[in-house]
Amino acid sequence: MYQNVDEFIERMPVEEDEDRKREMGEEYQEAFRDDFQAGIALGFEELDLSDELIDSYTEAWLGLLKSTNYLIIDTSASSEDTFYVEVSIEGLDMYAVEREMELLLTDELMNGDYSEDVTEEEMMSAIVDVINQISESDNLAPAREVTLEVNRLVGVTLS
Repeated sequence: MYQNVDEFIERMPVEEDEDRKREMGEEYQEAFRDDFQAGIALGFEELDLSDELIDSYTEAWLGLLKSTNYLIIDTSASSEDTFYVEVSIEGLDMYAVEREMELLLTDELMNGDYSEDVTEEEMMSAIVDVINQISESDNLAPAREVTLEVNRLVGVTLS
């Protein structure tokens, strides 16, 4: 939902006009992306990677995550601020993604696309290319149902 502004607008329970909901959706989308990228940058801070490559890596993973499917099955409230949401999730099969990444990277290395002295920047660039290739294939695990507890934050306003 945070990557899809139109879906955000459709599901937003707040009584706002369409333009304000779109603006809020775009703000959430940007904040989600920024937080996601900050986590990635933190994980790679010891590597000497360019900001552009971190940005490409972020976009590649967000593209891969967009292929997941969520369906709300049921909701219930246990209190004024606590809700239970039953969701069917058809998420990434990370084992399949990792297997495919290993195969594609091995193939690129074996075909001589990269030398043994490959730099961190070159290797990460190859990983970005592989993630983009994987995004085009079906790597979803079978749907499974989970129940999530959702707590409303009291006193928090959306700006």
